[in-house]
Amino acid sequence: LLGDVDVGAMARAAADLAAAVDALRPIVPPALVATVRVDVVTPIGRISIRGTGDDTYPSSDGDALLIVDLGGNDTYRTTVGATASVTNGVSVLVDLSGVDDYGYDEVAHARDVGPAGHRRLPSDVDGRLDPSPADTYGPSSRSRTSRQGAGRLGIGLLYDLGLDGDHYRSLRMSQGDGALGVGMLFDEGGNDVYEGEAATQGAASAGIGLLVDLGGDDERVAYHASQAFAYSRGVGVLYDAAGTDTYFAHPSDVLYWSPQNPGGSNSSFCQGVGFGRRDDTGGLYMSGGIGILRDAVGDDRYTCGIFGQATGYWYGAGLILDGAGADHYDGQWYVQGGDAHFAIAALLDGGGNDVYGETATRMNAA
Repeated sequence: LLGDVDVGAMARAAADLAAAVDALRPIVPPALVATVRVDVVTPIGRISIRGTGDDTYPSSDGDALLIVDLGGNDTYRTTVGATASVTNGVSVLVDLSGVDDYGYDEVAHARDVGPAGHRRLPSDVDGRLDPSPADTYGPSSRSRTSRQGAGRLGIGLLYDLGLDGDHYRSLRMSQGDGALGVGMLFDEGGNDVYEGEAATQGAASAGIGLLVDLGGDDERVAYHASQAFAYSRGVGVLYDAAGTDTYFAHPSDVLYWSPQNPGGSNSSFCQGVGFGRRDDTGGLYMSGGIGILRDAVGDDRYTCGIFGQATGYWYGAGLILDGAGADHYDGQWYVQGGDAHFAIAALLDGGGNDVYGETATRMNAA
């Protein structure tokens, strides 16, 4: 499969697309564009232009090649900035301003409800797994839909411009995820909320995944393989330029099995993680990728379960590069520069009165 996919070529093409968007900034729309509506259907996706009004993009819109929204408080329920089918190899969204809501069609599932204090998201049409009471993992999402800056076998770019606070919500493979492709979510600023479960917020597997946020007090919630996570041949990056930010990888609402603490903790693999494939029986080993979380400045709080906050597994490399600020780091095992099996991990904090392990039940290797 890797022999048939040239991620390097996609990365070069994604860089060209990004340069084209940058060349058009700043874009100042005319005053009389509130009701603009243009739709052109092409063989590789729809091209849409909307004005400065409050627009809604329903899930029924289908594959998008290019969406340009000139402003307004918009609602997105379609797979914006994310490749959606075998014919939709490129998807780009540029939203110029507004308090925008990026989400999906929610389909309630009985196992969406977790213990007190949980942060589970509502399911989509694919529902959740159904483990038996004896299992030591939980009802993780079965969602198969990428959203919000995701490239699967292609390029997906989401640009949200302006300094308004936005809300991003998707279950898996979203918010800057690259799987055999390149995915990026770029937010120019504002107090934003990012919610996901797995493979979100700067995650990659044999590809490049980027989440870039240039300012604001942001909240990020995930469970597994997120917030600067990289699997084999992947580079996952989360870059936050400024603000008092929260990085939360739920430690104890157990959806993802942990061999270190079965049934008691999640295998987080969040917040600067390089992860590889160890196969002692079949011998199909795959060296891990490179995960980098860079938060330049701010009083930030990091929380995870097992494996996180600068960690690596099986020849992977995971880094947290935190600049100035009074930060809190809470994790349980293989965290804060703790790694396993020929990996590299480093937590570099540039300054401030920091606290390590204030609330976490620390177990080992931290």
